[in-house]
Amino acid sequence: MKKVGRRSRSAGRIAAALAAVAGMLAGGASLAQAEPNRPVPVTSFSYTSEAGHDLGKGAGEKFRDPVVPIMVGGTAEWVQMTVEVPDRTWRIRLQAPVGETLRPGVFRNAEESPPLGRAPGLDLSASTSGCSEVYGQFTVNQFATDESGTVTLLDASFTHRCGAAEGPALKGVVKYRAFPLSFAYSSDEGDWVGKGTSGTYTGANSVFSVSSWGVQTVFQVRGNRSSWSVMLMAPQGETLQAGRTYHAGSGGEGLATLSFSGNGRACAGAEGEFTVHRLVKDDNGRVTGLWVTFTQRCQGSAAASSGTVRYYA
Repeated sequence: MKKVGRRSRSAGRIAAALAAVAGMLAGGASLAQAEPNRPVPVTSFSYTSEAGHDLGKGAGEKFRDPVVPIMVGGTAEWVQMTVEVPDRTWRIRLQAPVGETLRPGVFRNAEESPPLGRAPGLDLSASTSGCSEVYGQFTVNQFATDESGTVTLLDASFTHRCGAAEGPALKGVVKYRAFPLSFAYSSDEGDWVGKGTSGTYTGANSVFSVSSWGVQTVFQVRGNRSSWSVMLMAPQGETLQAGRTYHAGSGGEGLATLSFSGNGRACAGAEGEFTVHRLVKDDNGRVTGLWVTFTQRCQGSAAASSGTVRYYA
């Protein structure tokens, strides 16, 4: 088995939205002391495997720091996670193709790292057991380095096969100081906005934003040939609060406002409900983190759209 560990030098930057959220955990406070409604960054490794995979052997496990020590190193070109389990040491290495850097996106046709040519690199080992001929791919949802090139953020998944492109697979997820960032929705047949469709959007295929003006908060996602928006407002005279479920509609006292729209479709007089699980604001009152679930029905229709917003929270 070959060694994993060749370093290269590069620099990157941390996304501004993530920095705004992560900054709340600075100032000497431990993660255990974070406020209940504040997001806590996750460092973890989990996997499932098919019977016959040389390393997974049909099993699945999940490890989370600090219960299990997890270390991450690398640069903008490659990243390696080391997971110290009592009976073995897992090492997972993701490497961009030669001349490129890691970024949100899908890296297909991965080979053992470092690859012989311009393929991306993927290595997986458990103590002294590894694989000399790798077939796989990995998806990067979030990745960042600081000004010195040190990896500060990772959220990725991978599929690893050993010896043959059709061999048994081990599928894994690696996270390092990562916050949730995704949008998912589903809709009933007859719903005007969703049109009976469903979708999931992650950092690998989409871009996200949250903006707030006064009492109005708007989440937007663009990707997969689609664009969606979720607008939220508390009842008149109130502000959105974490831990509350709001009933939305028009013309009624105490009702909030909910508008899920996209791809040129919106409904006037939307009704429904939404729950604010987490809400994070900066010192100026601007929303920097949001976790919301919602259900919307257009103009009294029984058909509905439902969704989940996770924006660094």
